[in-house]
Amino acid sequence: MYRIAACDDDGVAISQLKMLISQYALEHSELELSFTPFCSPEELALHIKRHAFDIYLLDIILGKTDGIELGAAIRQEDEKAVIIYITSSPDYAVQSYSVEAFYYLLKPIGRQSLFPVLDKVFTRLYKTQNSAFSIRTRDGLYSVKTSRIVYIEYHSHRLLYHLDDGTNILSITFRESFDRISAPILKNSSFAKVSSSFIVNFMHVKKITKKGFYMTNDMEITVSRLYPDVKREYMDYILKGGEHRAL
Repeated sequence: MYRIAACDDDGVAISQLKMLISQYALEHSELELSFTPFCSPEELALHIKRHAFDIYLLDIILGKTDGIELGAAIRQEDEKAVIIYITSSPDYAVQSYSVEAFYYLLKPIGRQSLFPVLDKVFTRLYKTQNSAFSIRTRDGLYSVKTSRIVYIEYHSHRLLYHLDDGTNILSITFRESFDRISAPILKNSSFAKVSSSFIVNFMHVKKITKKGFYMTNDMEITVSRLYPDVKREYMDYILKGGEHRAL
């Protein structure tokens, strides 16, 4: 089940969103959706400390706490949720990227504007949940979901996959160079080579630092001077709506 939360202090807007999500659910019977409305950001912020959602539909102008602050609070609790802003003002579009919002919609909204965005969200979630890497090890072949890989380290002609639960998988020994070995991995836009021995998964980047990337497992990966464009690649990935576990 995909859980959707909406927060807007306008009761009419909340009712409209509820109706639209109900219509979307009817037209996409393959998806199991739940919808929970909130009229205040404080109420939602308190709720997510106990129960998180997969998708958040947020207004920005919400009284004392604006939607950007609410988005930041969500990010502190949930690294992978999708945030979509739905607001009457275009003035906060740039600020919305500070919480890596998936999309920014202007009111009034209808099925023509909301449904294509939801289609993109669920397509991305489906691909993320179902994409996997096959890792050849001395003990056999392991299949690991892309979203579980935080970063990959190259050492002594072997790849060490660092996973989100703190475990590691060590590959077989390769005769080829790191460039040759990493080529198939880098076909996935979530991954980028940042040095002569590291590949990061953009899904697990918490923040950009002066040295490079701070990952969800609290490891800081240094970006080599030989890869000056990789931080820009990361921003392009986010702006294009790439899946992100550290949002």
